[in-house]
Amino acid sequence: MTISTASFTERLQRIECEKTRAKGQMTLYVGERELHVRGLDELVTQHGTQASGPRAISPLRLMLALGLGCLAVPVSVALRARFFPLPGDKAQALSDPQMILAIGAALLVSVVLAQIVRLRAAPLIAAQGVGVVAGVGTVHNLAFAAPALAAQAISPDWVAAQQAWTEPGTLILHGTVFAF
Repeated sequence: MTISTASFTERLQRIECEKTRAKGQMTLYVGERELHVRGLDELVTQHGTQASGPRAISPLRLMLALGLGCLAVPVSVALRARFFPLPGDKAQALSDPQMILAIGAALLVSVVLAQIVRLRAAPLIAAQGVGVVAGVGTVHNLAFAAPALAAQAISPDWVAAQQAWTEPGTLILHGTVFAF
C-alpha cells in the first residue's frame, strides 16, 4: 500500500468514527487540516430561534417608516424654500405639479433617511411612501401648530403664505380640502 492510499484510508476511518460523535456538525477538509463547523440544525436548537431567513417586519419598524415619511416632508420643504422661490399665489401653490414636486423631493429625503436608519425592506419603503403622501397633505398645519418653529426651520414667508392660503386642521390632496 502506498503512502497516499494509507493516508486516504486513515481519513475514511476517522470520518466513520467521528460521524456518530459529531452529529449535527459538518467537517470540512482543507488540505490536511480538518475544520469542524456547527450545522444549521444545531444553531437553531442552541439559540431557540431560526438562524437564517427574512426578518419579520415589526410594528415598531413600520411606525418608524411612516414617521420618517412624514418627517421627510418638512425637511424637503425647508430645502426647497432655501434654494428655490416659493410659489407666488394660492392656485400655483396648491396645483398638481407643486404636489408632485413635493412628493418627489420628500421621497428622495425619505430614502436617504431610511438608509441612515437601515429601513430597506419593501413594505417599509411602501410605508414611507404612505407617510410622505400623508405629510404632503398635512404639512401646512405646521404653520398653524408651531409657527415660530416653522418660520425658523422653513422660512417666515412660507409660514405667512400657508396661514393666508390654507385652513388649520385640514388635509389637502389633489386640490381637494378635507377637514378633520
